[in-house]
Amino acid sequence: MRAAWFAFALAGALGVSSLTGCVAVPTSFASRTGAFTPNANSSLVSSPAFGAAPGADATGPIGGGGQPVSTSALYATNLGPIALVGVQLDTLGLDKPSFFWNAPPSGRTNALAIVSASQGWAVGAGVSRCDGGTWTTEGTDIDSQFSSALPASSQVTLTDVAFGGAGNSLGMAVGTHGTVLRYNSSLQRWSSDQTLPASAAGKNFGTVKILSGTEAWVAGEVVLHWQAGTWTQTTLPSGVGAVEGLAVIGPNDIWASTGDSLIHWNGTGWSIAFVPTGGHSIGSPQIVNGNTLVGLAVEPGVTSGLMYTYDPAKGWSVSSVSAPPGVGLDTLVMADANTAYAKSYDNTGLWKYDVVNRLWSAYSK
Repeated sequence: MRAAWFAFALAGALGVSSLTGCVAVPTSFASRTGAFTPNANSSLVSSPAFGAAPGADATGPIGGGGQPVSTSALYATNLGPIALVGVQLDTLGLDKPSFFWNAPPSGRTNALAIVSASQGWAVGAGVSRCDGGTWTTEGTDIDSQFSSALPASSQVTLTDVAFGGAGNSLGMAVGTHGTVLRYNSSLQRWSSDQTLPASAAGKNFGTVKILSGTEAWVAGEVVLHWQAGTWTQTTLPSGVGAVEGLAVIGPNDIWASTGDSLIHWNGTGWSIAFVPTGGHSIGSPQIVNGNTLVGLAVEPGVTSGLMYTYDPAKGWSVSSVSAPPGVGLDTLVMADANTAYAKSYDNTGLWKYDVVNRLWSAYSK
């Protein structure tokens, strides 16, 4: 099972627009007519991070004509799902404000941290910051390690970035080769955290979640908890693999996906909480509606994936999810408990999923 940081390390950052302004003229998405229901000929594949292979994607018109707009990335942010469409970032969801920024500079599109409609960060082969309409490069103390001229054994790729705490006082970015960076807002500069446990040296990290200005979690090949200035490596259940995604309901209620299981932190330790049936892999868990956990279990080539939903009041529920006919799906992001967005593996389409009615609709500008 390939974790997200591994896929980034292999594929490298996406090349996108060279535009420097980050706030662009708003654009909107219109749902295509011809929504359709799942059928036995549908197939659902996982994102590249979970081992999907190219070649199963639709290239023709869907639902009555016209090719869905090219979409090269889809992000979960605190402003809801955001898609990288052509040379712009666009918010998705009917209840979201029309928002848009030009794409981050080439090589800085692995992950976004957006703290307001005018300020955010993008990471990949370095860090860029959008503030007041302009993308600028922010320095780090490991800038030389982002060079593509370096061998893979030493080249660093940043895989995730997050801000949190009062006034977004805490910023962290993580990546391959044991990289955890902390942000100095006064200097607008990132520096390596030198206080990590020795056991974390050289490990690959794929995700970071910030709970407050004094507490954060970093996960990948190992899982680290930062609290009141001190890092602690937590012990995972025996037999589980690298953590591919984190979802935080509260300090003592954290969920992590290891690909073949969901594990739970109760404040004192991790335990295996749920294992998908049929050998499926489960995608990164996401929190919707405050405390409902949603994960999507998918494998390349299967006719139906499975959506696992956990509600503290109701426990686990399972429903099948089939892709549009002939389409291989990539990253899926929940907008709310009833709506999801996904993009096709070959970046040719963006899709909206109605969870209640189990309907897919193709989107275009």
